[in-house]
Amino acid sequence: MHSKTLKPCFFGSKSPTRLNLLLGFNDDKTRSIEYEKLEFFSQDVFSIDFIADLSLYQVKTEDTLWHRVINQTDCYAATVPIYNIVSPNGTLCEKRLLDVIQEHAESGVAIISIHCTPTLTMLKLAKSRIIPFASRGGGIVIRDMILRRRNDNVFLSIIDEIINICSKYNTILSIGSSFRSGSIIDALDEAYMEELKVQLHLAEYIKKKGNKVIIETPGHVSAQGIHKLCDILLRYSFSIMPLGPMPTDIAFAEDDTAAVIGAAIMASRGCADILSIVTADEHLGGVPSLASIERAISKYNVLRHIIDIDKIESKSKDSEVSWKRRNNQSCNYSDQEHCIRCGNHCPLRIKSEVQ
Repeated sequence: MHSKTLKPCFFGSKSPTRLNLLLGFNDDKTRSIEYEKLEFFSQDVFSIDFIADLSLYQVKTEDTLWHRVINQTDCYAATVPIYNIVSPNGTLCEKRLLDVIQEHAESGVAIISIHCTPTLTMLKLAKSRIIPFASRGGGIVIRDMILRRRNDNVFLSIIDEIINICSKYNTILSIGSSFRSGSIIDALDEAYMEELKVQLHLAEYIKKKGNKVIIETPGHVSAQGIHKLCDILLRYSFSIMPLGPMPTDIAFAEDDTAAVIGAAIMASRGCADILSIVTADEHLGGVPSLASIERAISKYNVLRHIIDIDKIESKSKDSEVSWKRRNNQSCNYSDQEHCIRCGNHCPLRIKSEVQ
Protein backbone atom coordinates (compact mmCIF):
# COMPACT_ATOMS: atom_id res chain seq x y z
CA MET A 1 0.00 0.00 0.00
CA HIS A 2 1.09 3.59 -0.55
CA SER A 3 2.77 5.31 2.37
CA LYS A 4 0.70 8.50 2.43
CA THR A 5 -2.91 9.59 2.17
CA LEU A 6 -3.77 12.54 -0.06
CA LYS A 7 -6.87 14.64 0.30
CA PRO A 8 -9.57 13.76 -2.26
CA CYS A 9 -9.04 15.60 -5.54
CA PHE A 10 -12.49 16.66 -6.65
CA PHE A 11 -13.09 17.58 -10.26
CA GLY A 12 -16.10 18.11 -12.45
CA SER A 13 -18.60 20.82 -13.32
CA LYS A 14 -18.61 22.37 -9.83
CA SER A 15 -14.94 21.86 -8.92
CA PRO A 16 -11.72 23.67 -9.88
CA THR A 17 -10.14 22.72 -13.19
CA ARG A 18 -7.20 20.36 -12.76
CA LEU A 19 -3.87 20.09 -14.59
CA ASN A 20 -2.35 16.79 -15.71
CA LEU A 21 1.36 16.70 -16.61
CA LEU A 22 2.55 13.93 -18.94
CA LEU A 23 6.00 12.45 -18.28
CA GLY A 24 7.70 9.18 -19.25
CA PHE A 25 10.91 7.48 -20.36
CA ASN A 26 11.38 4.88 -23.10
CA ASP A 27 14.93 3.79 -22.28
CA ASP A 28 17.39 3.73 -19.42
CA LYS A 29 19.30 6.77 -20.68
CA THR A 30 16.37 9.15 -20.26
CA ARG A 31 15.27 7.96 -16.82
CA SER A 32 17.33 10.51 -14.90
CA ILE A 33 16.02 13.35 -17.06
CA GLU A 34 12.40 12.42 -16.33
CA TYR A 35 13.21 12.05 -12.62
CA GLU A 36 14.54 15.61 -12.68
CA LYS A 37 11.40 16.85 -14.43
CA LEU A 38 9.26 15.08 -11.85
CA GLU A 39 11.12 16.64 -8.94
CA PHE A 40 11.08 20.09 -10.54
CA PHE A 41 7.48 20.29 -11.74
CA SER A 42 5.95 18.72 -8.64
CA GLN A 43 6.83 21.91 -6.73
CA ASP A 44 3.81 23.84 -5.47
CA VAL A 45 4.66 26.85 -7.63
CA PHE A 46 3.57 24.97 -10.78
CA SER A 47 0.20 23.90 -9.31
CA ILE A 48 0.14 20.50 -11.01
CA ASP A 49 -2.59 18.16 -9.76
CA PHE A 50 -1.89 14.93 -11.65
CA ILE A 51 1.30 13.50 -13.12
CA ALA A 52 0.79 10.73 -15.67
CA ASP A 53 3.50 8.13 -16.15
CA LEU A 54 3.58 7.28 -19.88
CA SER A 55 6.82 5.28 -19.71
CA LEU A 56 7.25 2.28 -22.01
CA TYR A 57 10.52 1.12 -20.45
CA GLN A 58 10.15 -1.59 -17.82
CA VAL A 59 11.81 -0.96 -14.42
CA LYS A 60 11.29 -2.07 -10.83
CA THR A 61 8.16 -0.67 -9.21
CA GLU A 62 10.11 1.63 -6.89
CA ASP A 63 11.91 3.12 -9.91
CA THR A 64 8.76 3.96 -11.85
CA LEU A 65 7.63 7.55 -12.17
CA TRP A 66 4.16 6.74 -10.85
CA HIS A 67 5.60 5.20 -7.67
CA ARG A 68 7.76 8.29 -7.13
CA VAL A 69 4.78 10.57 -7.70
CA ILE A 70 2.89 8.77 -4.94
CA ASN A 71 5.73 8.56 -2.46
CA GLN A 72 7.79 11.67 -3.16
CA THR A 73 5.31 14.38 -4.22
CA ASP A 74 1.98 15.90 -3.27
CA CYS A 75 0.59 15.22 -6.74
CA TYR A 76 -1.73 12.41 -7.78
CA ALA A 77 -0.43 9.65 -10.05
CA ALA A 78 -2.03 8.54 -13.31
CA THR A 79 -1.00 5.52 -15.37
CA VAL A 80 -1.69 3.63 -18.59
CA PRO A 81 -1.22 -0.04 -17.55
CA ILE A 82 -1.28 -1.30 -21.14
CA TYR A 83 2.20 0.19 -21.57
CA ASN A 84 3.60 -2.19 -18.96
CA ILE A 85 2.43 -5.52 -20.38
CA VAL A 86 3.35 -5.55 -24.07
CA SER A 87 5.22 -8.75 -24.95
CA PRO A 88 8.20 -8.69 -27.35
CA ASN A 89 5.94 -9.92 -30.17
CA GLY A 90 3.36 -7.21 -29.52
CA THR A 91 0.63 -9.31 -27.91
CA LEU A 92 -1.15 -8.72 -24.61
CA CYS A 93 -2.17 -10.97 -21.72
CA GLU A 94 -5.38 -10.44 -19.73
CA LYS A 95 -3.94 -11.88 -16.52
CA ARG A 96 -0.85 -9.70 -16.70
CA LEU A 97 -3.06 -6.66 -17.38
CA LEU A 98 -5.17 -7.39 -14.29
CA ASP A 99 -2.05 -7.89 -12.18
CA VAL A 100 -0.65 -4.50 -13.21
CA ILE A 101 -3.98 -2.72 -12.65
CA GLN A 102 -4.18 -4.37 -9.22
CA GLU A 103 -0.66 -3.20 -8.34
CA HIS A 104 -1.29 0.36 -9.50
CA ALA A 105 -4.65 0.66 -7.75
CA GLU A 106 -3.59 -0.77 -4.40
CA SER A 107 -0.41 1.34 -4.46
CA GLY A 108 -2.44 4.54 -4.69
CA VAL A 109 -2.62 5.49 -8.37
CA ALA A 110 -5.51 7.95 -8.69
CA ILE A 111 -6.39 7.58 -12.39
CA ILE A 112 -5.95 4.52 -14.60
CA SER A 113 -6.48 4.96 -18.34
CA ILE A 114 -7.88 2.00 -20.24
CA HIS A 115 -8.18 1.64 -24.02
CA CYS A 116 -11.27 -0.54 -23.95
CA THR A 117 -13.14 0.70 -27.02
CA PRO A 118 -11.44 -0.65 -30.20
CA THR A 119 -13.55 -2.93 -32.39
CA LEU A 120 -13.04 -4.48 -35.80
CA THR A 121 -15.81 -2.22 -37.12
CA MET A 122 -13.91 0.89 -36.04
CA LEU A 123 -10.71 -0.45 -37.56
CA LYS A 124 -12.49 -1.00 -40.88
CA LEU A 125 -14.03 2.49 -40.79
CA ALA A 126 -10.66 4.08 -40.00
CA LYS A 127 -8.98 2.65 -43.11
CA SER A 128 -10.38 5.50 -45.21
CA ARG A 129 -8.72 8.13 -43.00
CA ILE A 130 -5.57 10.05 -43.83
CA ILE A 131 -4.20 8.86 -40.46
CA PRO A 132 -6.06 5.68 -39.37
CA PHE A 133 -5.36 6.16 -35.65
CA ALA A 134 -3.02 8.27 -33.54
CA SER A 135 -3.33 6.79 -30.03
CA ARG A 136 -0.25 4.95 -28.75
CA GLY A 137 -2.21 2.95 -26.19
CA GLY A 138 -4.98 2.33 -28.67
CA GLY A 139 -2.45 1.22 -31.26
CA ILE A 140 -1.06 -1.38 -28.85
CA VAL A 141 -4.56 -2.77 -28.26
CA ILE A 142 -5.38 -2.77 -31.98
CA ARG A 143 -2.13 -4.55 -32.86
CA ASP A 144 -2.93 -7.25 -30.30
CA MET A 145 -6.39 -7.70 -31.84
CA ILE A 146 -4.82 -8.16 -35.27
CA LEU A 147 -2.01 -10.49 -34.15
CA ARG A 148 -4.24 -12.70 -32.03
CA ARG A 149 -7.22 -12.42 -34.37
CA ARG A 150 -9.44 -11.23 -31.54
CA ASN A 151 -13.01 -10.21 -32.17
CA ASP A 152 -12.96 -8.12 -28.98
CA ASN A 153 -10.15 -6.07 -27.46
CA VAL A 154 -8.15 -7.30 -24.47
CA PHE A 155 -10.09 -5.21 -21.95
CA LEU A 156 -13.64 -6.34 -22.64
CA SER A 157 -13.48 -9.88 -21.26
CA ILE A 158 -12.07 -8.59 -17.95
CA ILE A 159 -13.88 -5.25 -17.67
CA ASP A 160 -15.87 -6.32 -14.61
CA GLU A 161 -12.71 -7.42 -12.80
CA ILE A 162 -11.09 -4.09 -13.64
CA ILE A 163 -14.08 -2.18 -12.30
CA ASN A 164 -14.10 -4.25 -9.09
CA ILE A 165 -10.40 -3.57 -8.47
CA CYS A 166 -10.76 0.16 -9.06
CA SER A 167 -13.90 0.37 -6.93
CA LYS A 168 -12.11 -1.33 -4.04
CA TYR A 169 -9.28 1.21 -4.05
CA ASN A 170 -11.33 4.25 -5.14
CA THR A 171 -9.33 4.48 -8.37
CA ILE A 172 -10.82 6.51 -11.22
CA LEU A 173 -11.12 4.85 -14.63
CA SER A 174 -10.41 7.05 -17.63
CA ILE A 175 -11.66 5.73 -20.97
CA GLY A 176 -9.02 6.41 -23.60
CA SER A 177 -9.85 7.42 -27.15
CA SER A 178 -8.08 4.95 -29.46
CA PHE A 179 -9.58 6.34 -32.66
CA ARG A 180 -9.27 10.01 -31.83
CA SER A 181 -8.44 11.86 -35.00
CA GLY A 182 -4.82 12.64 -35.83
CA SER A 183 -5.91 15.19 -38.44
CA ILE A 184 -8.70 17.76 -38.47
CA ILE A 185 -9.61 16.33 -41.89
CA ASP A 186 -10.56 13.04 -40.21
CA ALA A 187 -12.33 14.62 -37.23
CA LEU A 188 -15.81 13.47 -36.18
CA ASP A 189 -15.89 10.86 -38.94
CA GLU A 190 -17.66 7.48 -38.76
CA ALA A 191 -14.80 5.79 -36.89
CA TYR A 192 -14.67 8.52 -34.27
CA MET A 193 -18.43 8.69 -33.78
CA GLU A 194 -18.64 4.92 -33.45
CA GLU A 195 -15.95 4.97 -30.78
CA LEU A 196 -17.54 7.87 -28.94
CA LYS A 197 -20.78 5.89 -28.78
CA VAL A 198 -18.90 2.94 -27.24
CA GLN A 199 -17.01 5.24 -24.84
CA LEU A 200 -20.25 6.72 -23.54
CA HIS A 201 -21.87 3.29 -23.24
CA LEU A 202 -18.95 1.89 -21.26
CA ALA A 203 -18.83 5.03 -19.10
CA GLU A 204 -22.48 4.54 -18.20
CA TYR A 205 -21.82 0.89 -17.40
CA ILE A 206 -18.83 1.73 -15.17
CA LYS A 207 -20.80 4.48 -13.43
CA LYS A 208 -23.70 2.13 -12.71
CA LYS A 209 -21.20 -0.25 -11.14
CA GLY A 210 -20.34 2.53 -8.70
CA ASN A 211 -16.96 3.59 -10.08
CA LYS A 212 -15.86 7.10 -11.05
CA VAL A 213 -15.16 7.56 -14.74
CA ILE A 214 -13.59 10.08 -17.13
CA ILE A 215 -14.00 10.43 -20.90
CA GLU A 216 -10.83 11.22 -22.88
CA THR A 217 -11.38 12.92 -26.25
CA PRO A 218 -11.12 14.21 -29.05
CA GLY A 219 -7.63 14.72 -30.61
CA HIS A 220 -7.42 16.92 -33.72
CA VAL A 221 -10.66 18.72 -34.60
CA SER A 222 -11.52 22.19 -35.89
CA ALA A 223 -13.13 24.85 -33.72
CA GLN A 224 -16.60 24.26 -35.16
CA GLY A 225 -16.09 20.53 -34.76
CA ILE A 226 -15.32 21.05 -31.08
CA HIS A 227 -18.69 22.76 -30.64
CA LYS A 228 -20.45 19.86 -32.39
CA LEU A 229 -18.70 17.38 -30.09
CA CYS A 230 -19.62 19.37 -26.99
CA ASP A 231 -23.28 19.30 -28.06
CA ILE A 232 -23.05 15.50 -27.70
CA LEU A 233 -21.00 15.41 -24.49
CA LEU A 234 -23.36 17.82 -22.73
CA ARG A 235 -26.15 15.27 -22.98
CA TYR A 236 -24.24 13.29 -20.36
CA SER A 237 -22.70 14.13 -17.00
CA PHE A 238 -19.25 12.59 -17.28
CA SER A 239 -16.03 14.39 -16.41
CA ILE A 240 -14.00 15.19 -19.52
CA MET A 241 -10.24 15.13 -20.03
CA PRO A 242 -9.63 16.90 -23.37
CA LEU A 243 -6.95 15.31 -25.55
CA GLY A 244 -5.76 18.63 -26.92
CA PRO A 245 -7.92 19.27 -28.70
CA MET A 246 -5.78 20.47 -31.57
CA PRO A 247 -7.92 22.80 -33.72
CA THR A 248 -5.27 22.91 -36.46
CA ASP A 249 -2.55 20.62 -37.84
CA ILE A 250 -0.06 23.36 -38.75
CA ALA A 251 1.02 24.72 -35.35
CA PHE A 252 4.52 23.26 -35.38
CA ALA A 253 6.50 24.46 -32.34
CA GLU A 254 3.31 26.25 -31.23
CA ASP A 255 1.22 23.21 -30.33
CA ASP A 256 0.94 24.36 -26.72
CA THR A 257 -0.78 27.52 -27.93
CA ALA A 258 -3.05 25.62 -30.32
CA ALA A 259 -4.03 23.08 -27.67
CA VAL A 260 -4.76 25.81 -25.09
CA ILE A 261 -7.08 27.45 -27.63
CA GLY A 262 -8.81 24.14 -28.31
CA ALA A 263 -9.18 23.37 -24.61
CA ALA A 264 -10.54 26.88 -24.01
CA ILE A 265 -13.27 26.27 -26.59
CA MET A 266 -14.22 23.00 -24.88
CA ALA A 267 -14.14 24.70 -21.48
CA SER A 268 -16.41 27.49 -22.69
CA ARG A 269 -18.99 24.77 -23.28
CA GLY A 270 -18.42 23.13 -19.90
CA CYS A 271 -16.52 20.14 -21.31
CA ALA A 272 -13.04 20.45 -19.76
CA ASP A 273 -12.43 19.21 -16.21
CA ILE A 274 -8.84 17.90 -16.35
CA LEU A 275 -6.42 19.52 -18.80
CA SER A 276 -3.60 17.30 -20.07
CA ILE A 277 -0.71 19.61 -20.82
CA VAL A 278 0.45 19.72 -24.45
CA THR A 279 3.90 21.20 -25.09
CA ALA A 280 5.27 23.03 -28.11
CA ASP A 281 7.30 19.87 -28.89
CA GLU A 282 4.19 17.71 -29.30
CA HIS A 283 4.69 16.90 -32.99
CA LEU A 284 8.41 17.51 -33.37
CA GLY A 285 9.41 13.90 -32.71
CA GLY A 286 11.51 14.46 -29.60
CA VAL A 287 11.02 14.41 -25.84
CA PRO A 288 9.68 17.72 -24.43
CA SER A 289 12.43 19.80 -22.84
CA LEU A 290 12.20 21.23 -19.35
CA ALA A 291 11.88 24.73 -20.82
CA SER A 292 9.11 23.63 -23.18
CA ILE A 293 7.16 22.01 -20.36
CA GLU A 294 7.57 25.08 -18.14
CA ARG A 295 6.29 27.34 -20.92
CA ALA A 296 3.28 25.09 -21.47
CA ILE A 297 2.45 24.88 -17.76
CA SER A 298 2.45 28.67 -17.58
CA LYS A 299 -0.07 28.87 -20.43
CA TYR A 300 -2.27 26.15 -18.94
CA ASN A 301 -2.31 27.85 -15.54
CA VAL A 302 -3.62 31.00 -17.22
CA LEU A 303 -6.22 28.92 -19.05
CA ARG A 304 -7.23 27.15 -15.85
CA HIS A 305 -7.82 30.49 -14.13
CA ILE A 306 -9.85 31.79 -17.09
CA ILE A 307 -12.05 28.67 -16.95
CA ASP A 308 -12.56 28.88 -13.20
CA ILE A 309 -13.57 32.56 -13.28
CA ASP A 310 -17.00 31.38 -14.41
CA LYS A 311 -16.88 27.71 -13.46
CA ILE A 312 -16.41 28.30 -9.72
CA GLU A 313 -16.70 32.12 -9.70
CA SER A 314 -13.01 32.60 -8.96
CA LYS A 315 -12.74 36.37 -9.54
CA SER A 316 -10.91 37.53 -6.41
CA LYS A 317 -7.46 37.72 -8.04
CA ASP A 318 -8.85 39.68 -10.98
CA SER A 319 -10.57 42.06 -8.61
CA GLU A 320 -7.31 42.56 -6.69
CA VAL A 321 -5.44 43.39 -9.89
CA SER A 322 -8.16 45.80 -11.06
CA TRP A 323 -8.22 47.71 -7.78
CA LYS A 324 -4.44 47.97 -7.67
CA ARG A 325 -4.43 49.40 -11.20
CA ARG A 326 -7.11 51.88 -10.18
CA ASN A 327 -5.27 52.97 -7.02
CA ASN A 328 -1.89 53.19 -8.76
CA GLN A 329 -3.43 54.92 -11.78
CA SER A 330 -1.42 52.57 -13.96
CA CYS A 331 -2.05 49.38 -15.92
CA ASN A 332 1.41 48.21 -14.81
CA TYR A 333 0.56 45.91 -11.92
CA SER A 334 4.09 45.08 -10.77
CA ASP A 335 5.05 48.64 -9.76
CA GLN A 336 3.72 52.19 -9.74
CA GLU A 337 5.34 53.35 -12.95
CA HIS A 338 2.86 54.98 -15.28
CA CYS A 339 2.21 53.70 -18.77
CA ILE A 340 4.83 55.11 -21.14
CA ARG A 341 2.84 54.12 -24.19
CA CYS A 342 -0.18 56.25 -23.21
CA GLY A 343 1.82 59.05 -21.59
CA ASN A 344 -0.34 61.88 -20.23
CA HIS A 345 -3.36 60.44 -21.99
CA CYS A 346 -3.53 57.29 -19.87
CA PRO A 347 -7.25 56.90 -19.03
CA LEU A 348 -6.37 55.65 -15.53
CA ARG A 349 -4.82 59.07 -14.72
CA ILE A 350 -7.85 61.15 -15.62
CA LYS A 351 -8.83 62.96 -12.42
CA SER A 352 -12.47 63.59 -13.15
CA GLU A 353 -14.78 61.57 -10.96
CA VAL A 354 -17.32 59.19 -12.37
CA GLN A 355 -20.66 59.80 -10.67
